[in-house]
Amino acid sequence: MLEDKLAIQLQGKSEPGMGGPVSSGSNEQAPRPDLPTPPAGCSTYVNVAHGFSIGYPQSFFVQPQEVSKLSRFTPTPVASMFFMNPTMASGALAGIEPPDPEVRVYRAEAADSLKNWLFSGGIASSAGSAGYQPYRSASVDGLKVCHSTLIAPGCSVYVLHSGRVYQLMPVSREGEAMIGTFALL
Repeated sequence: MLEDKLAIQLQGKSEPGMGGPVSSGSNEQAPRPDLPTPPAGCSTYVNVAHGFSIGYPQSFFVQPQEVSKLSRFTPTPVASMFFMNPTMASGALAGIEPPDPEVRVYRAEAADSLKNWLFSGGIASSAGSAGYQPYRSASVDGLKVCHSTLIAPGCSVYVLHSGRVYQLMPVSREGEAMIGTFALL
């Protein structure tokens, strides 16, 4: 896989080009041959605490969202990770430009299905502008939910696994390619 490139980064914001996971303490993990191999020039972010991995370009910044900011979302995620192009992260719109992609993790111990979790949280409905469609990548199955906005549809992919729901939010085709590498541990 990436034995020669996988490096442990410090908790918090990564440096572009470092590669490897953002981890600390119990999140540290050696390279795993069972995870999908990212394309050339990419690294793999591995989050053992939340049970997932995702490939991203080596030049990207990886940064966890501040826990204090998560309470503004409904439902409230337990964690959120930003993946950002270094040009956007350091440009005039830094802090305003959305990450591409963002991965949010929610508790869903009581969820009997992903559809029911999405409906109960008001995220999707069977009719209207927040419908859903099946999503499948090489590693996961889930549901894609799109909301109409004034500019363009904002779509997220949701995956239910082991009492967690993962929300994958790409903004561009590059972000969509990155969520295509998302895998469960």
